[in-house]
Amino acid sequence: MDFLSIIKNNNVDELEIYLRTHDANEETQGQSLLYWAVFHRRLNFVKKLIEQGGY
Repeated sequence: MDFLSIIKNNNVDELEIYLRTHDANEETQGQSLLYWAVFHRRLNFVKKLIEQGGY
């Protein structure tokens, strides 16, 4: 599953699985994962990405 699908479905469990094989600082569609988490107002994703070293 891709990151944007995970965030749209608000699935934190899938996010944890995704981050096992992806960097928290990668980009998708020209923006950081953290950007997309903020854009979609997913505070739980923002916290998880920051914990994983995302910026």
